[in-house]
Amino acid sequence: MNQPLRPGMRQSKFANAPAANKEETVDDIIQRGRMLAEHNVRSFIPGLRASNIIIEPRIPTIGIDKYWRTYWNPRAVMWMVRAANAVSKTSPCHSCGAVQHHKYAYIAGIWIHEIGHQIFRHRQRMEEAGFTDLSKGNIAQDAEMNDDIPEIGQAAEKWGAQPQNDSPTPAMCIPSRAMVDEAEYTKWNKLGTAAFKMLTGRDMWDVYHPVGAGAAGMKEIPFLVFPDAVPTAPNTWLKLDKHKIFEVYYESIPDPTDSLVTLVAYSQDKSGNLSGQATCDITFEHKPFDAENSGVGSTK
Repeated sequence: MNQPLRPGMRQSKFANAPAANKEETVDDIIQRGRMLAEHNVRSFIPGLRASNIIIEPRIPTIGIDKYWRTYWNPRAVMWMVRAANAVSKTSPCHSCGAVQHHKYAYIAGIWIHEIGHQIFRHRQRMEEAGFTDLSKGNIAQDAEMNDDIPEIGQAAEKWGAQPQNDSPTPAMCIPSRAMVDEAEYTKWNKLGTAAFKMLTGRDMWDVYHPVGAGAAGMKEIPFLVFPDAVPTAPNTWLKLDKHKIFEVYYESIPDPTDSLVTLVAYSQDKSGNLSGQATCDITFEHKPFDAENSGVGSTK
């Protein structure tokens, strides 16, 4: 059965999108990634369009708050584009097996991940279930979102390629592996994100490198949180069954023996509220971002 198309959707230009250039800002990338996310998961369109974009270098990765505002670290955005561009026949995507990705594929996947936290009521379900371990809760919620995103993206691409639809839709995805220098990665894990940056001037985006774009001698390790790689210690990952709901994942994760917060690069504000990639409820004192002096695009 054909799905109805929104106005202009049939004229999708994703397949022939231009390469990144000097004129393309971080905000442009986020906006275009959101459009690709809309093509992949049309039922999420209201939620995607409800989100205000805040480009915020002070959080380590990407997150969403209870008001549906999404926070984007500009270095994280550019890393996702590099990672998507690095996918090739010699370095296929570990998440879905693709040998080529659209440059916005991972940005679109992150959009679905973040908006999904709100649509699936993760913060409320955490409270309703009586779960109190925020680290385990965030990891379990991440696993629930990430285990479906690659397959949904592939299904959307196949649907768009059907002749009767005439709506080319590149598949969204989300990266599940990265390359690291073991010594540097271990130091970052021991110190934590804030202390590591204070001492070295580097952050997690200097520690992690996209698969296919890392230097020789680097080690491939899990990246982000997938059911087949749930972090339990700095160099230990637990494999869980896929396609489960957050509550099942939460109860399957053992009590942490080390700082899971450090492992997934969350930061904490003075009140102890978590912020970072895939956080379902950020409490963050936001100050206007000075785009003119930042070197990246402003929000719209």
